[in-house]
Amino acid sequence: MYEVKVEGIDELKAKLRKLSDYLKPEALEKILEAEAQSFAAKLLPRTPQGPTGNLRNGVRAWVPKRNTRQKDAMAIAGVHCSVAPHAWIVEYGTVARYTKGGAYRGVMPPQQYFTPLKEQEEPGMLTRIIDKVLDHILKEWNGR
Repeated sequence: MYEVKVEGIDELKAKLRKLSDYLKPEALEKILEAEAQSFAAKLLPRTPQGPTGNLRNGVRAWVPKRNTRQKDAMAIAGVHCSVAPHAWIVEYGTVARYTKGGAYRGVMPPQQYFTPLKEQEEPGMLTRIIDKVLDHILKEWNGR
């Protein structure tokens, strides 16, 4: 029969409970924003130009403000809807459109520029984010 005695388990449990203290939302936002900026830079050349240029002008990365309702850290990359509210129409297209009077207004075929890039980049982005978060936690953990 074997007996294993582990010392310091209570200390480990206490440190694990305080794990979230090692990664403040501000630090996480910086990590997420860097990935969002990288994604936006890759998205820009893939975005269709269009007649007004608003679709390309709307490509950006931003960090939404945290508040009492939204406490989590996040960063967003994409086409900002205040600049190009039609971005989803370009991405997904439309069916045949008619006015109330029956006039035909056409079909817009999908021009997927966002979804293929997201699917291509997502695994690498998640891996990089996890690695950066773990590095940050280990630096903070060892520094305290």
